[in-house]
Amino acid sequence: MDKEIKEWNVESICVDEVIPMPNNERFIEGKNMEGLKRSIRRFGLVELPIYNRRTKHLIGGHQRFYSMKEMGADAIDMLVVDMDEEEELAANLTMNNPEIQGDFTAGTIDLLNELEIKDKDMFQSLNMDVLKKEVEKLVPKVPIIPPADLSLPNPDFDSVCPCCGYKWTVGMKNISIENVPCLEKRTEREGN
Repeated sequence: MDKEIKEWNVESICVDEVIPMPNNERFIEGKNMEGLKRSIRRFGLVELPIYNRRTKHLIGGHQRFYSMKEMGADAIDMLVVDMDEEEELAANLTMNNPEIQGDFTAGTIDLLNELEIKDKDMFQSLNMDVLKKEVEKLVPKVPIIPPADLSLPNPDFDSVCPCCGYKWTVGMKNISIENVPCLEKRTEREGN
């Protein structure tokens, strides 16, 4: 692993020791909190909160921390870091910066539709219905273009001279000036 990438440890931290970051600007309420709790119950805590040993601040995963605490956890596995307050603030804001999180693709809607068909109760209990509406607003609408009709209007010919109406098929081997009336006349006028 790159030596410049810091590696941190996972430790079980008593919830009473944790101080939520004083200037954390994210919050969660009502239906969203309930959806997060259902997600944690179903999948576990698959993304750990981040605890700064130096300041005892929770710098990432506040909503997951509050959910676990409300569900009765006394201690929570957390990624434990050691940062000064300036670095801590930068890390907190970076973790919540939508500009470095990427965007949903059009395929996301297909995946959400598939999940909804397979397990509608889970889909709704995890607020996927709300996510689907948001993704539909964010993902650019790509028009469905029907395949072009490549059949020829007349199977006997596929090209018509706009001057004289002479008809020929692309790929004809014997096209010459003599075969195309308007070209014969042009050649005569030009003196060739």
